[in-house]
Amino acid sequence: MIRGLLVLFIIYVVLVISALADCLGGERPPRRLPRFAWALAILLVPVVGAVMWFATGRPRAETRPGPHLPPPAASGGQKAPDDDPEFLAELARKLKKKEEDGGK
Repeated sequence: MIRGLLVLFIIYVVLVISALADCLGGERPPRRLPRFAWALAILLVPVVGAVMWFATGRPRAETRPGPHLPPPAASGGQKAPDDDPEFLAELARKLKKKEEDGGK
């Protein structure tokens, strides 16, 4: 009986800590309530507050960039080596020089 209660208590503590960490550590604002209200609900309403946070409070994950963001290739950021024509040309020159030198 004591072991069962201990296991339930540990599960509750892990649930509350993970909900609080998720609530207070996010960059985007939560849905429906402000952060401090969610934190109070998680702490003051046992189990239900944490479950409600995971069910309705978490911000939705963005699955694709919005229309205001340019596509990744057009952003002008750093390219992968196999997408960079200058890198490929330099690599071809080095390989050709190595073949001319006898493979040294």
